[in-house]
Amino acid sequence: HEIIPINPLTFYWKEGMSLDFSPADYYFEWNSYQESMWHKDRWLRLLKDPKRILETAKTTVNVVFIKGSALFKPIVNHLKRSSGAKDIEDLAWDLNSIVRKNIKVKFIFADTDPGYQLLIEGAGKTVDKLVREKKIEIEFIPKANHNFSSQLGRMQLLKKIGEHFSLYKN
Repeated sequence: HEIIPINPLTFYWKEGMSLDFSPADYYFEWNSYQESMWHKDRWLRLLKDPKRILETAKTTVNVVFIKGSALFKPIVNHLKRSSGAKDIEDLAWDLNSIVRKNIKVKFIFADTDPGYQLLIEGAGKTVDKLVREKKIEIEFIPKANHNFSSQLGRMQLLKKIGEHFSLYKN
């Protein structure tokens, strides 16, 4: 048994949750800002537009909040579990549960996609440990976006999937 998540951006969703907000949205922008940081013309464009300054500040605050929350999440989840709470969104715990059932997990991410950052924010040390133990795999497809909209990105994705399933040709 195995699962192959491709560019996952949402690890938990419940009926009634808004689809408008996603931490992935902030990471898409954050990644763009990191790239733009080294271009003088983009700085000039930013500084000339107060609306962009506010949007950039909002995104920065949200990403810092997400990263800060990720630091305390293991402790909070442990306390919730100790108090008998159910339905805890604990990605590290859930990944460990999956691999304990001998289900292999192979993540495939476009290299520009924020899904990997979200995975690490949700279960960083556990992901590192499970990769070292070869219980999960993570592969990246270079020069591809979230939707694999370029032909090159799609071809690389299909090649990786084909290579993976060719292991079962017996």
